[in-house]
Amino acid sequence: MWCPNCQTQVAGIASAKEHSALVCAKCQTQLTASSEASQAKSKATSSSQPLPGMRLDSHRMQATLSRIDRLVQRLGEPTDFEEPKPPQTSRRPAPQPEYDKPAEPLRTENSFPWLATFSLAAGVMLLVCGCFLIVWSVVARRPDLFSIGFPISVISLACMALAACLFFQDASGKQAETQKWLADVQNQLGGIRQIATDSRHSLGSIPELPTTISSPANISLAQSEERLREIRRRLNETRSR
Repeated sequence: MWCPNCQTQVAGIASAKEHSALVCAKCQTQLTASSEASQAKSKATSSSQPLPGMRLDSHRMQATLSRIDRLVQRLGEPTDFEEPKPPQTSRRPAPQPEYDKPAEPLRTENSFPWLATFSLAAGVMLLVCGCFLIVWSVVARRPDLFSIGFPISVISLACMALAACLFFQDASGKQAETQKWLADVQNQLGGIRQIATDSRHSLGSIPELPTTISSPANISLAQSEERLREIRRRLNETRSR
Protein backbone atom coordinates (compact mmCIF):
# COMPACT_ATOMS: atom_id res chain seq x y z
CA MET A 1 0.00 0.00 0.00
CA TRP A 2 1.02 3.61 -0.53
CA CYS A 3 2.30 5.51 2.49
CA PRO A 4 1.88 9.30 2.21
CA ASN A 5 4.59 9.85 4.82
CA CYS A 6 7.24 7.54 3.34
CA GLN A 7 6.17 8.31 -0.27
CA THR A 8 6.62 4.67 -1.32
CA GLN A 9 4.90 1.31 -1.37
CA VAL A 10 4.99 -0.30 2.08
CA ALA A 11 3.49 -3.32 3.78
CA GLY A 12 0.36 -2.62 5.81
CA ILE A 13 0.01 -4.22 9.27
CA ALA A 14 -2.90 -4.23 11.70
CA SER A 15 -2.95 -1.36 14.16
CA ALA A 16 -2.55 -2.18 17.84
CA LYS A 17 -5.24 0.34 18.80
CA GLU A 18 -7.75 -0.26 16.02
CA HIS A 19 -7.75 -3.78 14.64
CA SER A 20 -9.77 -2.80 11.58
CA ALA A 21 -7.24 -0.16 10.49
CA LEU A 22 -3.90 -0.68 8.74
CA VAL A 23 -0.74 1.23 9.53
CA CYS A 24 2.63 1.55 7.82
CA ALA A 25 5.19 -1.00 8.95
CA LYS A 26 7.93 1.67 9.00
CA CYS A 27 6.45 4.90 10.37
CA GLN A 28 3.18 3.58 11.88
CA THR A 29 1.14 6.05 9.78
CA GLN A 30 -2.46 5.03 9.28
CA LEU A 31 -3.17 3.91 5.72
CA THR A 32 -6.55 4.81 4.24
CA ALA A 33 -8.27 4.52 0.88
CA SER A 34 -7.62 8.23 0.25
CA SER A 35 -3.91 7.49 0.08
CA GLU A 36 -4.47 5.07 -2.79
CA ALA A 37 -6.72 7.60 -4.53
CA SER A 38 -4.07 10.32 -4.22
CA GLN A 39 -1.50 7.90 -5.62
CA ALA A 40 -3.70 7.14 -8.65
CA LYS A 41 -4.37 10.84 -9.15
CA SER A 42 -0.65 11.68 -9.09
CA LYS A 43 0.05 8.93 -11.64
CA ALA A 44 -2.71 10.20 -13.94
CA THR A 45 -1.39 13.76 -13.68
CA SER A 46 2.15 12.71 -14.51
CA SER A 47 0.99 10.62 -17.49
CA SER A 48 -1.13 13.45 -18.89
CA GLN A 49 1.77 15.88 -18.96
CA PRO A 50 3.36 16.21 -22.41
CA LEU A 51 6.65 14.43 -22.85
CA PRO A 52 9.50 16.90 -23.39
CA GLY A 53 11.19 14.70 -25.95
CA MET A 54 8.18 14.74 -28.25
CA ARG A 55 7.99 18.50 -28.60
CA LEU A 56 8.71 19.42 -32.23
CA ASP A 57 9.26 22.70 -34.00
CA SER A 58 5.66 23.04 -35.16
CA HIS A 59 6.12 26.52 -36.62
CA ARG A 60 8.93 25.42 -38.90
CA MET A 61 7.07 22.28 -39.96
CA GLN A 62 3.86 24.16 -40.78
CA ALA A 63 5.81 26.78 -42.74
CA THR A 64 7.38 24.00 -44.83
CA LEU A 65 4.00 22.35 -45.40
CA SER A 66 2.45 25.65 -46.50
CA ARG A 67 5.23 26.16 -49.06
CA ILE A 68 4.63 22.65 -50.38
CA ASP A 69 0.91 23.41 -50.77
CA ARG A 70 1.72 26.56 -52.76
CA LEU A 71 4.07 24.60 -55.01
CA VAL A 72 1.47 21.88 -55.62
CA GLN A 73 -1.18 24.48 -56.44
CA ARG A 74 1.14 26.04 -59.00
CA LEU A 75 2.36 22.84 -60.68
CA GLY A 76 -0.93 20.95 -60.36
CA GLU A 77 -1.84 17.79 -58.52
CA PRO A 78 -0.45 14.49 -59.92
CA THR A 79 -3.03 12.41 -61.73
CA ASP A 80 -2.16 9.14 -60.02
CA PHE A 81 -1.93 10.56 -56.52
CA GLU A 82 -4.92 11.20 -54.35
CA GLU A 83 -4.63 14.40 -52.41
CA PRO A 84 -4.71 13.63 -48.68
CA LYS A 85 -6.86 15.68 -46.36
CA PRO A 86 -4.51 17.57 -44.05
CA PRO A 87 -5.52 18.06 -40.43
CA GLN A 88 -7.33 21.25 -39.56
CA THR A 89 -4.46 22.43 -37.42
CA SER A 90 -2.14 22.60 -40.45
CA ARG A 91 -4.39 25.13 -42.19
CA ARG A 92 -3.98 27.70 -39.46
CA PRO A 93 -1.45 30.38 -40.40
CA ALA A 94 1.50 29.93 -38.08
CA PRO A 95 3.92 32.82 -37.51
CA GLN A 96 7.43 31.99 -38.63
CA PRO A 97 10.07 32.37 -35.92
CA GLU A 98 13.10 34.58 -36.45
CA TYR A 99 15.53 31.66 -36.49
CA ASP A 100 13.67 29.82 -39.22
CA LYS A 101 15.43 30.01 -42.58
CA PRO A 102 13.07 28.64 -45.22
CA ALA A 103 14.12 27.56 -48.65
CA GLU A 104 14.48 30.25 -51.28
CA PRO A 105 11.22 30.90 -53.14
CA LEU A 106 10.93 30.12 -56.79
CA ARG A 107 11.88 32.99 -59.07
CA THR A 108 9.13 33.13 -61.63
CA GLU A 109 10.37 36.15 -63.60
CA ASN A 110 11.89 35.44 -67.01
CA SER A 111 15.41 36.50 -67.91
CA PHE A 112 14.53 38.06 -71.25
CA PRO A 113 10.74 38.21 -71.57
CA TRP A 114 10.70 41.31 -73.71
CA LEU A 115 13.45 40.07 -76.05
CA ALA A 116 11.76 36.71 -76.68
CA THR A 117 8.37 38.33 -77.25
CA PHE A 118 9.81 40.98 -79.57
CA SER A 119 11.76 38.38 -81.58
CA LEU A 120 8.68 36.21 -82.02
CA ALA A 121 6.47 39.13 -83.06
CA ALA A 122 9.09 40.50 -85.47
CA GLY A 123 9.66 37.06 -86.97
CA VAL A 124 5.96 36.53 -87.64
CA MET A 125 5.53 39.97 -89.24
CA LEU A 126 8.65 39.61 -91.39
CA LEU A 127 7.59 36.13 -92.50
CA VAL A 128 4.19 37.39 -93.60
CA CYS A 129 5.78 40.32 -95.43
CA GLY A 130 8.39 38.15 -97.15
CA CYS A 131 5.86 35.53 -98.25
CA PHE A 132 3.60 38.29 -99.60
CA LEU A 133 6.46 39.76 -101.68
CA ILE A 134 7.44 36.34 -103.02
CA VAL A 135 3.88 35.54 -104.07
CA TRP A 136 3.51 39.00 -105.62
CA SER A 137 6.74 38.56 -107.58
CA VAL A 138 5.50 35.26 -109.01
CA VAL A 139 2.03 36.55 -109.88
CA ALA A 140 3.18 39.90 -111.30
CA ARG A 141 6.38 38.43 -112.78
CA ARG A 142 8.62 40.90 -111.03
CA PRO A 143 11.96 39.32 -110.07
CA ASP A 144 13.02 42.41 -108.13
CA LEU A 145 10.32 41.73 -105.51
CA PHE A 146 11.59 38.16 -105.07
CA SER A 147 15.09 39.43 -104.33
CA ILE A 148 13.58 41.52 -101.52
CA GLY A 149 11.03 39.03 -100.15
CA PHE A 150 13.40 36.05 -99.89
CA PRO A 151 15.95 37.75 -97.56
CA ILE A 152 13.09 39.08 -95.44
CA SER A 153 11.72 35.53 -95.06
CA VAL A 154 15.14 34.22 -94.04
CA ILE A 155 15.51 36.97 -91.44
CA SER A 156 12.03 36.17 -90.06
CA LEU A 157 13.00 32.51 -89.61
CA ALA A 158 16.14 33.58 -87.74
CA CYS A 159 14.07 35.81 -85.41
CA MET A 160 11.65 32.99 -84.64
CA ALA A 161 14.54 30.59 -83.98
CA LEU A 162 16.03 33.11 -81.54
CA ALA A 163 12.68 33.43 -79.75
CA ALA A 164 12.41 29.63 -79.48
CA CYS A 165 15.92 29.42 -77.98
CA LEU A 166 15.11 32.10 -75.42
CA PHE A 167 11.88 30.40 -74.37
CA PHE A 168 13.64 27.03 -74.07
CA GLN A 169 16.45 28.54 -71.99
CA ASP A 170 13.96 30.18 -69.66
CA ALA A 171 11.99 26.93 -69.23
CA SER A 172 15.18 24.99 -68.46
CA GLY A 173 16.20 27.56 -65.85
CA LYS A 174 12.82 27.38 -64.15
CA GLN A 175 12.95 23.59 -64.09
CA ALA A 176 16.42 23.61 -62.52
CA GLU A 177 15.29 26.10 -59.87
CA THR A 178 12.25 23.93 -59.13
CA GLN A 179 14.44 20.84 -58.70
CA LYS A 180 16.75 22.72 -56.31
CA TRP A 181 13.84 24.08 -54.31
CA LEU A 182 12.28 20.62 -54.01
CA ALA A 183 15.61 19.22 -52.79
CA ASP A 184 15.81 21.94 -50.11
CA VAL A 185 12.26 21.23 -48.96
CA GLN A 186 12.96 17.49 -48.77
CA ASN A 187 16.06 18.19 -46.67
CA GLN A 188 13.96 20.24 -44.27
CA LEU A 189 11.37 17.48 -44.03
CA GLY A 190 14.13 14.96 -43.41
CA GLY A 191 15.47 17.13 -40.59
CA ILE A 192 12.06 17.35 -38.96
CA ARG A 193 11.59 13.58 -39.28
CA GLN A 194 15.04 13.03 -37.76
CA ILE A 195 14.06 15.23 -34.81
CA ALA A 196 10.96 13.09 -34.28
CA THR A 197 13.01 9.87 -34.52
CA ASP A 198 15.62 11.11 -32.05
CA SER A 199 12.86 12.16 -29.67
CA ARG A 200 11.34 8.67 -29.75
CA HIS A 201 14.77 7.07 -29.18
CA SER A 202 15.45 9.34 -26.22
CA LEU A 203 12.35 7.95 -24.47
CA GLY A 204 13.76 4.43 -24.13
CA SER A 205 13.37 4.42 -20.34
CA ILE A 206 9.59 4.73 -20.62
CA PRO A 207 8.00 1.26 -20.91
CA GLU A 208 4.99 2.18 -23.00
CA LEU A 209 3.86 5.30 -24.80
CA PRO A 210 0.12 5.96 -25.05
CA THR A 211 -1.31 6.01 -28.55
CA THR A 212 -2.81 9.46 -28.00
CA ILE A 213 0.67 11.01 -28.02
CA SER A 214 1.16 10.34 -31.76
CA SER A 215 0.02 13.56 -33.44
CA PRO A 216 -0.84 13.91 -37.17
CA ALA A 217 2.54 15.58 -37.73
CA ASN A 218 4.21 12.36 -38.90
CA ILE A 219 1.31 11.62 -41.23
CA SER A 220 1.54 15.11 -42.74
CA LEU A 221 5.28 14.73 -43.24
CA ALA A 222 4.87 11.39 -45.00
CA GLN A 223 2.17 12.78 -47.27
CA SER A 224 4.25 15.84 -48.13
CA GLU A 225 7.29 13.72 -48.97
CA GLU A 226 5.15 11.54 -51.24
CA ARG A 227 3.81 14.59 -53.07
CA LEU A 228 7.32 16.00 -53.51
CA ARG A 229 8.61 12.72 -54.94
CA GLU A 230 5.71 12.63 -57.39
CA ILE A 231 6.33 16.22 -58.52
CA ARG A 232 10.04 15.53 -59.03
CA ARG A 233 9.20 12.44 -61.08
CA ARG A 234 6.91 14.49 -63.31
CA LEU A 235 9.59 17.15 -63.77
CA ASN A 236 12.16 14.51 -64.73
CA GLU A 237 9.75 13.00 -67.25
CA THR A 238 9.12 16.44 -68.73
CA ARG A 239 12.84 17.09 -69.05
CA SER A 240 13.50 13.71 -70.72
CA ARG A 241 10.94 14.39 -73.46
